[in-house]
Amino acid sequence: MSGVRTPLVLAALVIAAAPVTACSDGSDPVASPAPPTTGAATAPADPGRPVTFPAADGAELTGMLFGAGSTAVVLSNMGDNDPADWQRFAPVLGRQGYLVLTYQFRYPVRTQSFTATMATETLADLRGAIAFVRERGAADVVLVGASLGGMATASLAGADGVRAAVVLSSPAEIPELGYAVDTAALEAGTVPILYIAGDRDPVVPAADTRRLYDLTAGPREWQSYPEAGHGSELLDTASGPALTQRLIRFLAETVPAG
Repeated sequence: MSGVRTPLVLAALVIAAAPVTACSDGSDPVASPAPPTTGAATAPADPGRPVTFPAADGAELTGMLFGAGSTAVVLSNMGDNDPADWQRFAPVLGRQGYLVLTYQFRYPVRTQSFTATMATETLADLRGAIAFVRERGAADVVLVGASLGGMATASLAGADGVRAAVVLSSPAEIPELGYAVDTAALEAGTVPILYIAGDRDPVVPAADTRRLYDLTAGPREWQSYPEAGHGSELLDTASGPALTQRLIRFLAETVPAG
């Protein structure tokens, strides 16, 4: 994973919004900033409903449910394990008719002592989240994850009930921790996956996320934005409204709300 320092992969940076120009690599063009009427920050207040559920290995996790429906979207955090970005975005998807789960991995928010075990346990945590929304009546599940959460999302895109996935700003591996995406699963996968990156991401270079795209054998899409934002922080950049619409369109086209 070229040019990435492990502490930065595991903790998101605070990125200021940058001007919008155009998307690279043939992805959708982005007009110079339209009023952010559909951005996550402008969603009507929705406090969500607190929930607890077990990870696949029994560890207790906490989260928030938004919206309702038989199609669920599970939003997985970056390495800082702070769900704030997703909690602002979740009501947007709830208004589209989806049941949306935000949650925290079992390790502390913004921990300064990240270990290989913590990285590995994100898989059991995400498996528990998938099982939880299915027990709540979701027939179809979409996984959306950023950075570290995107690595877990990519690895489990073929899990039972998962119909599509979105991976934002994720590397294929973190060599310093001996942790990597299950690329064999990507090579055998059949569900559509949308990969998203910021062209000037200072944490995970877009080329590292592009590597995951290249390793994916099933249906795949690529989208980049001319930002220095990382992962879910892209929602709060100038490209946030365009990214929000891109996510909504991908969900509507692959796994419509039900």
